[in-house]
This record gives sequence, structure tokens and C-alpha cells, in this order.
Amino acid sequence: MSLVLELPPDLESELAAEVARLGLPLSQYALHLLAGCRITESKPRNGAELIAYWQDEGLITPAWKLLANVMICQQ
Repeated sequence: MSLVLELPPDLESELAAEVARLGLPLSQYALHLLAGCRITESKPRNGAELIAYWQDEGLITPAWKLLANVMICQQ
């Protein structure tokens, strides 16, 4: 799928500086940004749903996984 965007000059400058700093092609960086900014179907309604969302997105690790990693390292 191709997509053409008309960016404001200031945003274009920011993106150009960022890809230069990272050493990435603009298309790869844009894909990374778009993949990370998807809109979820529904917003979390309480703390448990928020934590589940964070875990699904890989932002936090469940405590049992951390404990398992510690136990493996101690063997």
C-alpha cells in the first residue's frame, strides 16, 4: 500500500532530523511510527484493563515472568 502525505514544513524538518540521527530510511521510520500509534478498539475502563493493555503491548512485564527469569538465572 502506498500513502502520500503532505506534511507541514516543521514536522518534515523534525522527521528528517530524527531519521538522520537514527540512521534509518524515512519509509522504515514512518512505518515504525504508524505501527506504534494504532487506535485501540476501546479504551481501558479500569486499572485491570489498563494493565492488561500495557502487557499486551509489551510495555510492562507480568510479575510472574520476572520471577521466572530470576529463578532461571539462579540455576
